[in-house]
Amino acid sequence: MLKPWLRERTITVSGASKSYAMTGWRMGWAIAPAAAVKAMDTVQSQETSCPSSVSQAALVAALDGPQECVAEMRKEFAARRELTLSLLRGIPGLKIPHPEGAFYAFFDVSSYLGKSFGDKRVNDSMSFCTALLEQAHVNLVPGSAFGTEGFARMSFATNRETIEAGLAKLKAWLGTGQ
Repeated sequence: MLKPWLRERTITVSGASKSYAMTGWRMGWAIAPAAAVKAMDTVQSQETSCPSSVSQAALVAALDGPQECVAEMRKEFAARRELTLSLLRGIPGLKIPHPEGAFYAFFDVSSYLGKSFGDKRVNDSMSFCTALLEQAHVNLVPGSAFGTEGFARMSFATNRETIEAGLAKLKAWLGTGQ
């Protein structure tokens, strides 16, 4: 049971990106004491614009609709995570921590920095991801975008066939490095 005094000290923030597979819609909510909500509103009104009415209606439908899909998607994303980790761990030189709450693998590619792939020398995560995209048509996000040089981020919020094909291309491309 929630202690009455705790209600005035609790702020809950959540969103639809993961639970309802609404990435990119940028829809979320906060539950907080009135004074905190007013302060958040003041900051938000100067920082971001209002979400579209379509996004708002989609979020209401997701929250009011059947919730079985959340458990189904959680199970599917867990399977995609395990597939992704298994395939990444089969690529020599990569170090992969176990992601717990996201649909991204964020892994260390630093053992490949300083090598050349085709006519491209890879010296950092940006040049790694750029060369990979240009030569193997696989899109990763450089770790430098998150302040972590030498890493790359890969989403597994796609179907298993795409994950398998992309990681097969990544493995083959890495095998060409000198």
